[in-house]
Amino acid sequence: MFQGIGSIGNTDKVLVTDLGFCPETEDNLQYLLRLRWLFSIAAAVSFLAAYSDSNALSVKEQWLKDNAQSLIIRPELPPAILDVGGPDDFGYYFIDSDDDANNAPDFNWIDISGIGEDMGINADDQNVGPFELGFTFNYYGNDYTTFRACSNGWASFTSGSNAYGNQTIPTAGDPNDLLAVYWDDLHPRSGFAYYYTNDADTCVIAWHNFGRYSGDGDYTFEIIITADGNILYQYLSMTGVSDSHCIGIENSGGDIGLEYVFNTSRDETETSIYFGLQGPLYAEHDVRPTDFPGFNEIGRVGDSVSFNVRFLNSGIANESFPARLLINHNGQVYNQVEQVADLPPSESADAAFPPFTPVEDGIFELVAISELSSDELIGNDTLRTEFNAYTNIYLEDFELGNGFFTGDNDWEWGAPTSGPRSGHSGDNLWATKLAGSYSDGPLLSALISP
Repeated sequence: MFQGIGSIGNTDKVLVTDLGFCPETEDNLQYLLRLRWLFSIAAAVSFLAAYSDSNALSVKEQWLKDNAQSLIIRPELPPAILDVGGPDDFGYYFIDSDDDANNAPDFNWIDISGIGEDMGINADDQNVGPFELGFTFNYYGNDYTTFRACSNGWASFTSGSNAYGNQTIPTAGDPNDLLAVYWDDLHPRSGFAYYYTNDADTCVIAWHNFGRYSGDGDYTFEIIITADGNILYQYLSMTGVSDSHCIGIENSGGDIGLEYVFNTSRDETETSIYFGLQGPLYAEHDVRPTDFPGFNEIGRVGDSVSFNVRFLNSGIANESFPARLLINHNGQVYNQVEQVADLPPSESADAAFPPFTPVEDGIFELVAISELSSDELIGNDTLRTEFNAYTNIYLEDFELGNGFFTGDNDWEWGAPTSGPRSGHSGDNLWATKLAGSYSDGPLLSALISP
């Protein structure tokens, strides 16, 4: 846990932790100590669970499992639960059905109990699968066609763990490639777990009337996976203990993930939570420039150069609008407008502007502007970058020759067969050793330009 002392506003001292900051009072110090105890117990339970996947529990492990709920000391002042979150380091967001974003999901339970396949989860701490998704699903940059499911309220594209001790997300230990829809120490009791795929673009994984290993609970929830890369968690009925579970997603390495809730009281009944790469949209009309695709920041005086600008529709309506590009260098030297037509919501389009020829060297400021008259968020309508024009630029791709460069020791010109095995472009390049290992050192190598 990160912790420090600082000063905020007119508060003399605050404690800064990975949960935020609070005034340094006796009550809050007790709160932080409780949190430390909570995380220590959770870590102990998770550690034991990670190493008991396929083996019978020892007497000590069984005691911890049986008493996990009584050992957890929950904070008196739990952290607020957000309706939206992200992006994580890969770009995933979550949005729940309580948020007022235009693209917040609606709760719409899909009952597969009459059409789905029974996954055969009928015992405590059970992991089953793999089962076919029916399509290829890209998750954190990896493609998957199958999944596994655990009695403890989670699914994974790879993990055979049966971990019952829920952890914060992300966590390096198993399970990874994780869909933690309601990760807790659950038990099927008299419930059932099903899955259904239409073998085209949708797969549903559902836990019906699962109980708890200890304590009261009756939970019915599902995961909906779609081929467009989106994930939806839905909760039909959640009764009983509601403050010892974890909800979120996590990548294959356990180093990137997005957590919705961890061991904090929350009744998710009739709630939907979207996880995907589309952030929340709050305006009906909003377009903005996002990038200069193919942009090369240097050029030669007298050479014609073309610029493209990418525009994103972050609203909920199709939009047509003028797109403007300005170029400034000791005053304005370029002002052109192109039309972007019928851009759908959440889609991008590139506007190609007429060529520009710098007549002197220096730094040229490029300013891209979206000019939608009904835009509700004008603060994001402008994007800037710089272009540098030089009188002389030396260019050499080394394809036809060594460019009259000279290299000593390990420096060689040609086509590499080891290391990266290929150049940034073409076949030939200068490199230290085109094949094999470097020479024994210490060795001073130099590449000298003509």
